[in-house]
Amino acid sequence: MSKRMPTSGDTTTSGAPLSNQCALHLALATTMAHFGHVDGLVNNAGIYKAANFLDITEADWDAVIHVNLKGSFLVGQAVAREML
Repeated sequence: MSKRMPTSGDTTTSGAPLSNQCALHLALATTMAHFGHVDGLVNNAGIYKAANFLDITEADWDAVIHVNLKGSFLVGQAVAREML
């Protein structure tokens, strides 16, 4: 899931699904194996279900909260543990 990006520095990206902690930890372990440490995190994941307020379903609301809040929290927490 990780790939190199053409930059002036050495970076990596991951498309790990935020709802899957095993995939998150695998992506982080791959990063740690390659770089040995983490200097920073761009936690840039989010979804939006376009609908009028009264038309948003509970399932759509749960999906947005799951990715935008819970997923960001889990990724941030996992990376912060490695940065300490």
